[in-house]
Amino acid sequence: MSCKKNGMRAEGGVYPAAMLVREGVLSVGGWTYRDSPAMHISEKDAEAFDAKLPPMEKRWQSNQEEFYIMSRALLG
Repeated sequence: MSCKKNGMRAEGGVYPAAMLVREGVLSVGGWTYRDSPAMHISEKDAEAFDAKLPPMEKRWQSNQEEFYIMSRALLG
């Protein structure tokens, strides 16, 4: 279900369209999601980590653009 229907918002009081909440898990609304510092890594650090893994083909898929748009949309 959408975060707005379950009273789960992001910092700043906004309701991101791509944030889903499992119905019944949070019995009382009014929760605020806060990013963990672990979610903020540098591109350089990520590339250094990736360099240790077996090579993979990088490619772009159309659904990535759709998710990019949806993940930045807010519910009114």
